[in-house]
Amino acid sequence: MTVEITFHPGTYADIETCLTMDHTCETDRVWQMTLPHDDPSVYGVTFKQEFLPRPVELTHHVARHRLYDNPDAGRLWVVARKYEPEPEALAGQASNAAPGEFEGDPDTSGLTMPPPPPLRPPGIGYVVARYDDSQEIVWIDDLAVTPALRRKRVATRLVDGVRQWAREQGAHHLMVALPTKHVPMIQLVTAQGLRFCGYSDHYFPNHDIAVFFGLRLARRGRVE
Repeated sequence: MTVEITFHPGTYADIETCLTMDHTCETDRVWQMTLPHDDPSVYGVTFKQEFLPRPVELTHHVARHRLYDNPDAGRLWVVARKYEPEPEALAGQASNAAPGEFEGDPDTSGLTMPPPPPLRPPGIGYVVARYDDSQEIVWIDDLAVTPALRRKRVATRLVDGVRQWAREQGAHHLMVALPTKHVPMIQLVTAQGLRFCGYSDHYFPNHDIAVFFGLRLARRGRVE
């Protein structure tokens, strides 16, 4: 079944939705790292996908400070929602407001308070990315889709949006760092054309190894 999705810049009203979204997933595989020991003069590393004895549940900590959208500062935060037509009552109410005026009631201090955020479907997924101007690289920092909407190309469309934004920034690479156990995410990014390009030991706060995947982008020049 096709799910109609809309994509919007994240706002303060989306923070709690993103923080409380179910980020867990299950995997029965891992990228196993092997170092050569037979010849000390040879330096190298091998990664091989291996099956685990039993499936494990993965999750990760969501950093609240990353949840903001400011393209001028090289930050992108996009939230995906199920499409729902705007109720006529809300549309009519918004049209009756005079430009520049709040639609709220005065509080006890006498100041006019802004109205609450408009009613809209909650987020079903999001992506956070940043542009490193010094290296001309866009990094995907976080990506999540609620379990009920996974495998419906929501994450694929979010990554596509980041790739387009990266080109607009003038970046020459799109990069992501992933734990070796997060095979579902590895499969997602490799299906999008990103390729293994390195690793870093003790990279994450829990000292897990990070494997890096990157995609070289066609340069378009930054959109001002």
